[in-house]
Amino acid sequence: MAGGLKVIDDSMIKIRETMEYLKGSKSRMCRFDECTKIVDIKRTKGLCLDVCTRWNATYDMIDSTTRFHSVSNHLAEEDANFKHCPSRDEWNRVERITRFLKPFNDITTLFSRTDYPITNLYFQEVSQIELLLLEEMESQDSFISNMAEHMKCKFDKYWDCYIVVLVCAIVLDPRYKLDYVDFTFKKIEPIEHITEMKVESVQTILYKFFSEYECPKPVATTNVPSCVGSSSHTSGAVDDPDDDEDMEDDEFEHYESGRGAKTKKSQLDLYLEEPRLNKDADEIGQLELRFASMNICSAESATSVE
Repeated sequence: MAGGLKVIDDSMIKIRETMEYLKGSKSRMCRFDECTKIVDIKRTKGLCLDVCTRWNATYDMIDSTTRFHSVSNHLAEEDANFKHCPSRDEWNRVERITRFLKPFNDITTLFSRTDYPITNLYFQEVSQIELLLLEEMESQDSFISNMAEHMKCKFDKYWDCYIVVLVCAIVLDPRYKLDYVDFTFKKIEPIEHITEMKVESVQTILYKFFSEYECPKPVATTNVPSCVGSSSHTSGAVDDPDDDEDMEDDEFEHYESGRGAKTKKSQLDLYLEEPRLNKDADEIGQLELRFASMNICSAESATSVE
């Protein structure tokens, strides 16, 4: 998102200067609070100065400032030293930027939560970001479309390499599965055959991961020579005719097991064919579902959820 904020640096100058002016003196903040009473606005949220390297801090600054633009305008009329108050057009632009950035801030806040696992939510939210960027790139406001275009470049750079992991996580959420992936890809990519190729690619990767999980590579073991009781038992051994029959039975069993492996459905097949679970479950049920679907719920976690 920082790439997009470079476009709006000029628009932020007066907002940043306003915050520096107000927060630079306790008496100015007291005067600002008096102005909130005059214009009949309650200050339930504090004003904050941003950190230039953090886009969400910039969002917090402009969000808190635009709530009190009428207060700032009133203060500018009474305080001759307050020369940084934005004009009406500048306020309008900052308000548009705030509305544009709000969904991104909400998603970032969701990703920062630690009270429950959210791996299965990443694809859903990241895809919403991409859809928002694509929509705003077509905005009639050239300023907003330019900002969205810069943000999309950063988005593609950092998220393309993670998409496989994000998709697999939501497929393992029984409320979404591949249906949701197909639905989302169709919204992002209007060309149908490209969408189909993407879904098929996801299936291929998913089955590859599952096969590695189902049949892990054997651990190399050191050959240990077997103990021999006496030489007379080995050198003078006589072939038992039943041994040939047992060997043939073993070969047949191996042959049948190979055929069965080709026709028998795996756990992944059965899971994907089952109907999706109802999303209208209660909050506790959804929390348990997130743990179970990603196989990350420990016994202690299950106990605490109950």
